[in-house]
Amino acid sequence: MKPIVRLILAFSAAWVAVGTPARGLAVPVDLELSLLFDRSGSTRDIPLSLVFEAHADAFRNPLLIDAILGGTHGAIAVNAIEFNSRSSEVIPFTLLDSEPAILTFADSLDALATRILPTGGTSPAQAYVLAIGAMGDETGAAPNGFESTRQIIDITGDGPPNPGREPDDERDTALAAGVDAINGLAIEIPSTSFPTTVNAFHNFY
Repeated sequence: MKPIVRLILAFSAAWVAVGTPARGLAVPVDLELSLLFDRSGSTRDIPLSLVFEAHADAFRNPLLIDAILGGTHGAIAVNAIEFNSRSSEVIPFTLLDSEPAILTFADSLDALATRILPTGGTSPAQAYVLAIGAMGDETGAAPNGFESTRQIIDITGDGPPNPGREPDDERDTALAAGVDAINGLAIEIPSTSFPTTVNAFHNFY
């Protein structure tokens, strides 16, 4: 099993470990998860298919499927955000409450690797802002149709942010708004040639 897939699976244990009855009339889920992907100019030197395939493979893994369906509500909600100089929610919050729904979401992640984006800088701060707004009323934003007791952001990147809004500030804003945890998956390139490893680290940003 790929190291990055193992790490994502490890995160999944925390994703669905906590679950209590949700409030309101929105769909109750065990977790609202926001996936943030770096699509800045520097990622042209990275086989992005490795990043998206690793995430997709994790969602296809029976261990993760069982973890999602075995939670209190047997469901999570997940979205995906891409960022360079700007940020865009490319997959809105999606209900994963069955194996077919989970596998379809995995296919959607694979499809992101084929998107061609304009080159740009690296602004994870904007991605944090967008993620906070998409989380719904748990973070003080407009309702998104889901209710959960746990909100997590996973951010993937290959380098430091460009000058501008500090990601640390927006990270702290996210945590203060109610996000429970932020996990960082750092892509390390040992040289300027084709990368030979993709290493994952916790709490990178």
